[in-house]
Amino acid sequence: MGAIIRYFYEESKGPEVFEDSPLCHVDSLKIKVINKGDIISYIELRDSFMASKFPDESLFYSIVMAKQYGYQPANEHVCQHFKSFYEKLQGKSMDSFTDSIYHMFLDESKLGVIK
Repeated sequence: MGAIIRYFYEESKGPEVFEDSPLCHVDSLKIKVINKGDIISYIELRDSFMASKFPDESLFYSIVMAKQYGYQPANEHVCQHFKSFYEKLQGKSMDSFTDSIYHMFLDESKLGVIK
């Protein structure tokens, strides 16, 4: 999991952004979430994704906030993504690997474990 987060963290640095370079608001939220673990930006970004046609795009940012920055509510958000995805598959169950990841986040959401 850490390797995935580090990969996207390195990718998020992307090209050098200058002060006068215009970033769209969502992009600036993404950068704040990945680079700083900014909770307000995460909530705003997640709300934006959840209201869009592509709510599953917030999964990555939920994982970053839960694992990288220890933001406990993000654990439940990850679980909600998994449940939503498998509900859309109508009857297909999670494979054992996915189920173990789901339960890891579920356990942390119940216990409030911060790592």
